[in-house]
Amino acid sequence: MDVKTRVYEAADELLAETGKRPSVALVRERARCSMADASRYVREWWTKAQEKAAGEQPVPGLPSPVAEAAQRSTLALWRAAIAAAREEHASASAAAQASVVEAQEAADALAAQVDEAETARDQALAQLEEHRARTTTQLEALAAERDRLSGEVERERTARVDADQRAAAAQQEAATANGVVAGLREALDALKTPPSPTKP
Repeated sequence: MDVKTRVYEAADELLAETGKRPSVALVRERARCSMADASRYVREWWTKAQEKAAGEQPVPGLPSPVAEAAQRSTLALWRAAIAAAREEHASASAAAQASVVEAQEAADALAAQVDEAETARDQALAQLEEHRARTTTQLEALAAERDRLSGEVERERTARVDADQRAAAAQQEAATANGVVAGLREALDALKTPPSPTKP
């Protein structure tokens, strides 16, 4: 179903529901179309609806006062009255039509602005989503790098503690070995020194 048909059907439904001319915003929401399309086709629909309603209305009969005057005067007087009324109606219709055209132009301009604003909004939302996704990826990469560095720091700390413990153990072993060596040297020196002679 094309956009025009959807707008016409939505306008018919809303007119039946409310009994008055539906707003462009309501028609747009129900027809699911742009503001510009809704504004343009609602105007067309309303013009046709008014023409249809005017064609269905019965032509009123001649008012009694006018009928009496017509009876007392000539047909020319009645024609003059009709001409004056038509001229006044034409003047009023022209002014009204000018106002309608001006309002339609303003509505078209506003509809175009709405569409542009919606497009700009959608673009901004897309850019925001892209930025959010990029930021999330960067944060995840930083978190992974932080975890890696934390692991390296922990391994280095453990290795340093192990090295300190091994160094302390080696120092202890070296001190023990030095003590053993010193004792062995003293024993060896004692063996090398001859005993003193015993006096009679």
